Amino acid sequence: MIVSLESPYTRSETLWFDDGNVVLETEGVIFRTYTGILSRNSSIFQDMFALPQPPGAEVLEGLPIVHLTDSAMDLINFLKATHDARYRFNFNEILTSSSFYDTNSFYDIDQISDFFVIAGVLRLSTKYNVPYLRKRSIKALSSLYPSELSEFEACASSRSLRVRSFPGGHYAVVNLARECDVHIVLPAALYCCCIGRSITAPILDGIRVVGQDAESRCMLSNEDKRLCLLTRSTLENRAQNGVMAFLYGAINPATCVSRNVCNAARLTILRGMKSKNANFAGSNPLLIGFKWHMFKELVCTACCQSSEESCNRERVALWSELPTIFGLEAWPVLRAQLDSEE
Repeated sequence: MIVSLESPYTRSETLWFDDGNVVLETEGVIFRTYTGILSRNSSIFQDMFALPQPPGAEVLEGLPIVHLTDSAMDLINFLKATHDARYRFNFNEILTSSSFYDTNSFYDIDQISDFFVIAGVLRLSTKYNVPYLRKRSIKALSSLYPSELSEFEACASSRSLRVRSFPGGHYAVVNLARECDVHIVLPAALYCCCIGRSITAPILDGIRVVGQDAESRCMLSNEDKRLCLLTRSTLENRAQNGVMAFLYGAINPATCVSRNVCNAARLTILRGMKSKNANFAGSNPLLIGFKWHMFKELVCTACCQSSEESCNRERVALWSELPTIFGLEAWPVLRAQLDSEE
């Protein structure tokens, strides 16, 4: 069946090459591209193009139309990553703009922080078997949800976990990681789902997607809802009895020169934290952002040193156990899985 350009389809100005030899369609958007490029990158597309077109298949300007079931935005990001790495990130701009290039390069993956770009390329590079793009996507995602405590703390402290700001937040990252079998980011992403002043309602009811109607929510799976609710209490206990034990008076060095003053200072800090957030231990189990320079001014040198050493030791221990706390393989196994990606 011959289709005219006046058809109901919307042509992508950005991904429409006049010398292309195939038309891809998804969600009513059509793209004119090259079978050679797609086949070279993807064994799935290679096999797909090797199949004969069925009788009565749609044809546009003499070219076959291949109908896909992917999100149009995912396909746009995937096609731009396979054809050329420099591209825009805004979906509407991509659809209407004739400019193909931009300064952001998918080959310079450390500079990519747009979740929709990462998610789209990861999802379709997994589906269509494009190993090098899958690995780059995982690298980008793991730079936002790292496996090293120092890197995670740097991200959290500088608010550079930028995917927080997109619709669905950490929940969408967990769902994407489950969908694409990317376990390396799950400990940090699940941890982020578990912390905060009040997490029970969001975990159960999901997060409302900004800009969408009230019924549109990003939800964790039932298994991950249960996992987060159960793990929250585990993290809180580990914080009180380990990471934050020094605030509860569990760390009292024999060399303390002003025990009453130091204990009073700890109590004051503890009360202050509880007054702002009754469940502060569960809100920040790793005690990221604690103002040690202020603590140092309130207690003696011996107490400050022993408290910081104890806290850091417990933080490292908690982080090292984080994957197994969430029912995942240990960090070395997760890192080995990442290294094994082609």
